[in-house]
Amino acid sequence: MSEPRARRVRVQVRSVQVMDGARDETKLCASGMLLETADGVRVTYSHKDGGTPMRTTVQTVGKNLVTVTHSGGVRSRMRFEAGKTHQTAYETPYGALTLEIHTHSVENRLDAAGGTLRFSYALLFAAQPAVHNHMTLTVLPPQEEEITGEANDVETDQRD
Repeated sequence: MSEPRARRVRVQVRSVQVMDGARDETKLCASGMLLETADGVRVTYSHKDGGTPMRTTVQTVGKNLVTVTHSGGVRSRMRFEAGKTHQTAYETPYGALTLEIHTHSVENRLDAAGGTLRFSYALLFAAQPAVHNHMTLTVLPPQEEEITGEANDVETDQRD
């Protein structure tokens, strides 16, 4: 049996955050790599967050567990498991925060061909109000310009 090989993909991320009634939506398109693992699928992509280069790795384990690892200007390893709460360190250039993540749902339809991953969670830190998040990651075949290495795009939409 041959070793699984990583392949180029197009990654689309849509993140909606709601805090104190204010809604913030971010859309990201990036080229990345997909690898089928023994436990699920690993998707890795690079992007910029506020001008700072970031690398994100999303690993699914079965249908109900997702880990998201960020490296670059911000470092974290977040665990999302439906109906469970996990704590994580979120390291920024200004210091580290301890975050509590309560995952409401995980809908994993990713496989070696791509697909969609959706998860919904509440993010809690210090005495701040909860930030409610809805994340959708869609993995598609690459477009021609992504194969040649053109830049990634990020859009943000803030609404009150």
